[in-house]
Amino acid sequence: MKTKVWFVLTLMLFSVMLIAGCAAEKDTMKAAEIYTKSLEAMQQANSYVFEMEMTQVMQFPEPVPLDAGIVTDKMETQSRGIGKATQKPLAMEMTMEVHMSALADVPQAAEFATMEMKMYWVDDEIYIYYPMFDSWIRQDMREYGLGMGQLEQLNQAANDPMFLLTLLGEDGAAKASLETDDKHYVLTLKDDEGALMMRMMDQITNQLGGDMLDPSIQAEMQEAFNNMEFSNIDYKIWIDQGSYLAAKTYLSYSLTMNIEGEALSTEQFVTVTYKDYNSFDSIVVPEEVSSSAMTMEELFENMMLPQP
Repeated sequence: MKTKVWFVLTLMLFSVMLIAGCAAEKDTMKAAEIYTKSLEAMQQANSYVFEMEMTQVMQFPEPVPLDAGIVTDKMETQSRGIGKATQKPLAMEMTMEVHMSALADVPQAAEFATMEMKMYWVDDEIYIYYPMFDSWIRQDMREYGLGMGQLEQLNQAANDPMFLLTLLGEDGAAKASLETDDKHYVLTLKDDEGALMMRMMDQITNQLGGDMLDPSIQAEMQEAFNNMEFSNIDYKIWIDQGSYLAAKTYLSYSLTMNIEGEALSTEQFVTVTYKDYNSFDSIVVPEEVSSSAMTMEELFENMMLPQP
């Protein structure tokens, strides 16, 4: 599958992780009203700081050799990150530490078992620091048909107060629940069969339709979706009872992908906490980052040049 397709799929899955959910218990309208008030509060909060913890467990169809005498049938990745974001204009910066325990015992790869990655997303461009190359990579999202205007439209669609309930159809209320703790409303949505996630992905695909993506990329994305199967979805959002601002979200799910006749299974667990609303006005890419960043093509060209 082409690199651009995998990049867009990764972007979409990341967007799903950050979308806030909604739910209902005996009183569906009460939960919908709480969610609506939360959205209104969030619209007034243009900036915020977030912390993310993510665990991904990938199960391979058969054992994979990592080194002489070392094989594994799964790869667990743990990530911790902190960042900040603005909604208008849509921008983000993040620093994340990524740990792959399976590589720690492989001498040739041990130095890559724990890596710190950095990212800026400002003005249609993404800058990512890859420690293995000791380089900043620049990607113009307009090359994928994904300018900030389109991404903001996608974000607005996902933030519809009834978005998740309507995705599940008439039985949405029966699958949702509302609870409270000392400080928060806790809205929860479970979906063992994965219908919610697939409908959400379809919704995102529709938002990315038309002229937003190259037709060949759309076709390959659709083929990838046809080989995906979601299950065991658990989706929660904690909303502050006083301010109605989101305090925390949680998403877990199982995903099976059929790749060339073999099933690759992944479990994902993501927790994001939010704080310091409206504590800053904008996000700026440092000059030393923007001036030194290369495209991926330029990086590979430099790697192939003979060293002095």
